[in-house]
Amino acid sequence: MPLARPAEAPGGRRLSLTVVPFLGDVVYRQVRYARRRLLWIPSIDPYRWSVGFPALYTSLFEDVAIAERIKRTGADPTRIVLGTARTEIQSVADLITPTGLAAAGVTLADITGPGHVRSQRLGREAYDRGVAGLLVPAAIFGLAEIFPTFRYAPARGRSADRSMPRDGVNLVLFLERFAPNDAFVRDVRPRRTVTVCGIPAG
Repeated sequence: MPLARPAEAPGGRRLSLTVVPFLGDVVYRQVRYARRRLLWIPSIDPYRWSVGFPALYTSLFEDVAIAERIKRTGADPTRIVLGTARTEIQSVADLITPTGLAAAGVTLADITGPGHVRSQRLGREAYDRGVAGLLVPAAIFGLAEIFPTFRYAPARGRSADRSMPRDGVNLVLFLERFAPNDAFVRDVRPRRTVTVCGIPAG
């Protein structure tokens, strides 16, 4: 069962994070080809769920990882490297279920909109408490209306047009917070070099 554990928010307000295990699942990550050596290196740059500490952003589905790239590059063909990893973690903060969102005192709109203040605050709370990661909604809502499909052109093999996902789940990993029995196995499948681009509606 998930464990609701208290967290201290700025200003002294008490929140709870619903902490659950994440076991035996494959996750996907992509980076631009020019940054391929950094595929599995956590970034200290500020992003939606992290600021001032290292975090590794992954997705539970390959097409969601690609959608996160196309959200930034749009219709411009972009060469990326895709990798997969297997992870087993005992403590991940759940921010995808109604229970998890309510415990954290946020709504889906609060943590997927253009502002990052609330999501970064939750990421910092989880990191400071030693939680190993966050299960979070992918902030790709509306992307499928702009790009209903995207082109997937592998370096080897045939290109194909795929439907853009309308939503998805990301796993943000804090590798420094892994417990001794937690596992993160990189490159459980061969890396792939792929060129992707969004195909506009109409």
